[in-house]
Amino acid sequence: MDPEICDAKKVCLSDSDILMLAQIEEHPDVRKWAGHAYGGSVEKMHEWFKKSLTELPRSSNEFVVAKINGTVVGFAGIHRFTGNMSHVGEVGVMVHPDHQNKGIGTALLKACIQTAKKGGVERLEADTLAINKAMMKTAQKAGFLVEGIRKKRLKRDNHYYDEALLAISLEYKEHAE
Repeated sequence: MDPEICDAKKVCLSDSDILMLAQIEEHPDVRKWAGHAYGGSVEKMHEWFKKSLTELPRSSNEFVVAKINGTVVGFAGIHRFTGNMSHVGEVGVMVHPDHQNKGIGTALLKACIQTAKKGGVERLEADTLAINKAMMKTAQKAGFLVEGIRKKRLKRDNHYYDEALLAISLEYKEHAE
C-alpha cells in the first residue's frame, strides 16, 4: 500500500501523530543510524516535535509525514540554510522499522525533492553513516550522488563510523539550442 504523504505546514498533526514521530525518532533500530539529542527519551523528543511543528509555518524549513491507514509510519524534514548558503537544504528521512523496505523512504525523499524545488532550493544535501546501505540506496534511487566520506565522523561505544555525504542539484538550467 502506498503511503499518504502530508505536508505538515498544510495539515495539522494530532498529538498522537506527534507522539508517533517521537517514537520513530527514538526507536532503537532508528537511533543506531544517527546521533540524537535526547538519547532515547520519547517524552523529550515529543516536546521538541511539538515546539518545532508550532514554529514550522514561520520558518523556511519543511516537514512531510508518511501515513498508512491514518497511522504515521515515517517522516522527512528539510532544514533550509541561510545567508550565502540559502540555496541549500539538508534533508533527513526516518521510517519506522516495521515499515522499512516498502518504498516509504523513497516516497518521502521524492516528496522532499518536489517541495524543495517549489521552495527555490537549488541543492539538497543528506548525510548518513556510510554503513547505512538502505539509506544510501534510497538516496541514490532518488538521484542523490555520493560526494564524499568523512572518516571517523561519529564515535559510539569506542567505535568509529564514517559518514557519507550525498547531494542532488535541483537548479533549473536552460539548455542552449
